[in-house]
Amino acid sequence: MRQEGRSLFIKSFLAWCTVISSGLLAAFITYLSLISLWIGLTNLEQRGSWVPILMGTVLMALIFNLYSRATRAILSHIREEGLITSIH
Repeated sequence: MRQEGRSLFIKSFLAWCTVISSGLLAAFITYLSLISLWIGLTNLEQRGSWVPILMGTVLMALIFNLYSRATRAILSHIREEGLITSIH
C-alpha cells in the first residue's frame, strides 16, 4: 500500500509540473506574440507592418487553444485516475 501511495504522489506531482511548465512556456510565447503585435502597431507607416500583427495574433490564439486543450486533457486524466477529486 505504501508503494502505491508513493506512485500516485509521483504521478500527481509530475502531472502538475507538466501543467505548470507548459503554462510558463505558453506565457513566454504569448509574451513574444505581444512583442510582435507591438512592433507591428508601432510601424504602421511601413509596408508589411500587417505581418507581425497577423502572426502575433494567430500565434497567441494558437497557444491559448493548445494550452487550454492540453491542460484540460491532463486534468481529466488525473481525475480519472483518482489522484485528485477537488477540481470541477
